[in-house]
Amino acid sequence: MDVTAESPPSALVPCGACGASVDPLRAPEVLVLSERFRYLCSRACRDALRAREGVLPPGAEVGPAEPPTLLEVVHMLGLDPSTVHPEALQVAPPARVARAEGQRVHGPGAPPLAPWVPLLAAAVALLALAVASLLGELGGVGVRATVALLALGSLGLAAHTAWRCRHEALPAWALGSLGSLLALLDAGASADLGAERDAAVLGALVPVFAWALGASRQAAEEALAPLRAALPHTAKVFRGATTAVVDAAALRVGDEVLVGPGGAVAVDGIVRAGEAQVLLHPGAEAPRRRVPGDAVLAGARVLEGELRVGATRAGDEVALARLGRSVGAPSGVLSWASRGEALAPAALLAVALVASLARWWWDLEPLRAVAWTLSLAPLSVVLAGAEAPFALALARAAGRGIVFRDTAGVEAAAQVGTVALCLRGTITRGAVALTEVVSLGPRSEAEVIALAATAEEAARRELLGRAVWTAAQDRGLTVEGARRPVYSPGLGVTAVSAAGESLVVGSRRLLLSEGIPSSAAEDVAQAIEASGRSTALVAVAGRVEAVLGFEDPVRDEARPAVQAMMDAGLQVALLGGASRGTLEAIGLALDVHDLRPEVLPEERAAVVRALSDVGGGVAVVGHPGRDGAALAAADVALSLDAAGGAGAETAVALASDDLRDAAAALSIARRARERALSSLGARALWLALGALGASVVPRFGAGGVLLVALGALGSDALLRLKDGGAR
Repeated sequence: MDVTAESPPSALVPCGACGASVDPLRAPEVLVLSERFRYLCSRACRDALRAREGVLPPGAEVGPAEPPTLLEVVHMLGLDPSTVHPEALQVAPPARVARAEGQRVHGPGAPPLAPWVPLLAAAVALLALAVASLLGELGGVGVRATVALLALGSLGLAAHTAWRCRHEALPAWALGSLGSLLALLDAGASADLGAERDAAVLGALVPVFAWALGASRQAAEEALAPLRAALPHTAKVFRGATTAVVDAAALRVGDEVLVGPGGAVAVDGIVRAGEAQVLLHPGAEAPRRRVPGDAVLAGARVLEGELRVGATRAGDEVALARLGRSVGAPSGVLSWASRGEALAPAALLAVALVASLARWWWDLEPLRAVAWTLSLAPLSVVLAGAEAPFALALARAAGRGIVFRDTAGVEAAAQVGTVALCLRGTITRGAVALTEVVSLGPRSEAEVIALAATAEEAARRELLGRAVWTAAQDRGLTVEGARRPVYSPGLGVTAVSAAGESLVVGSRRLLLSEGIPSSAAEDVAQAIEASGRSTALVAVAGRVEAVLGFEDPVRDEARPAVQAMMDAGLQVALLGGASRGTLEAIGLALDVHDLRPEVLPEERAAVVRALSDVGGGVAVVGHPGRDGAALAAADVALSLDAAGGAGAETAVALASDDLRDAAAALSIARRARERALSSLGARALWLALGALGASVVPRFGAGGVLLVALGALGSDALLRLKDGGAR
């Protein structure tokens, strides 16, 4: 095959800006956002898309698209790269696109501060200190002029920073620059070389603080990078009766994507056909089996088999792509930090004015007090860095398949005091098997199973009923039809057999509601339940005929997961429809004493709310379909096997059904909140001490302000270092 000849036609994709059809091989303009290609029909569309997305740098020009690499052509056409000569694949033309990194800055269109600005500002401040210290004794106009020029340069860099970062927090940057200017004016009025030196130092604080704010967020960006890199650029999608390879950015909700061995899923979605072994998230080490109805997360990689995935989210809305901008309404620590960032500059201005008036009254250098106090204003911006631990938590959690809805979801998870664990499928495997049949009457074991299967098949009851039906099939029993089946969720099923006898298969509670005494089966049922198995009673014509025993093994990971939750100081409760005896046996094995047995599906929301009323928020761990009512009533819902699917909008959606991941989600959230509180408290303390010193003792001077700045930045760096080690 010669793909180096004229490029064959490819599937058209929508223009990233106007939606017009564009051939990706011949697109006039190409832009890369968040590691994804956007094909555009004109330069105007490119500029419009960059303006809408806030892409940086503004001067980065994206020229006409040069021919794609040969390997990209092969992938676009959905061909097998092995059919092309290996040497040909290694030949690639120069980069055809100037990559705009797609980094969203914190504010519309606000470009990041260039690294040279804080470095140059620090160098200017150090040079001013050196000149003033080494040559200060010589005096003379030259020395003063040199230091004054350095102070002017520092002030210029401060003003440059304030303008470049104005979308971040203009009042703080502006007040910091104003403080440096006033210090310079004070130096000019007093002809004080030391004051000019201090003005140079104060001006350098503005760009240094701006750099520190970006550095506090860098860890999260670095953690997010490999997750975003795992998202494929293209996908094979069904178009009518055929398939086409399209840009992943052009996918829409409802599209069906075909993923084969070695391929990565490009959408969050539900498996509609196929079966495969899948690495569920970019950090996964062991594959899991995925079949129709299962949820998959964008970035999951198929190892064996093939999947047809219906998209529930696509493009920039997939979970891993949204992490960088998933910030919910501020609450708790984030709310305090946001308020502090907004109010601190005004508070410092008020303190400066009061201090200056007081010192003017006593004729004690009022201008200097204002200058020193206002120079601390940029420190208030660093209060916003309290969000960094939450952003880092989002990235770390996603690395193990735990998807928080947003940073507000992280903080909510950090504040829960109780965790309610749903029993079936969460603590247990959800693989129920009929293991014991105890006949209490003349009917044989086979007759009892056949009768129970008759009722269960008629009602199509889940789990226990399917176990009975499977047991009947395995034994080759004949299951006769039943009439008038009524299934009561959480209780059992009633029906009328082919012989006209009433059938009741279910719990003691169901038999009691039907007026059937169950005392004859009590000893047998309790003996079975004492081993942690579930029971169901079989009654025929108003009389208990047998007790069925079902085994649903407790997951191997349940014990360590529960222990991890308890070690974190959380109260753990077990919630399920099983009898008290069954739940007590399982609770004993897990060392859990708060048991909520025999809770019907419609009663679970009320039980969860009651747990919440006891004190603290309540997190519920379960499956969206089976435990939907309990999850909906929780303060924080942790949905197993839900990332990418129907339960993805809960506070926490997990790619796997591993209970240890639920425990890890709560642990990550609690650690993030602790780090945020420590960081916020340290910064606020340094800011208060600095404001007090600068306003009361103007001779506190630039050295004192510098000490406060170094203390705040140093404590923040130590916290980040500690957080970096707490993986």
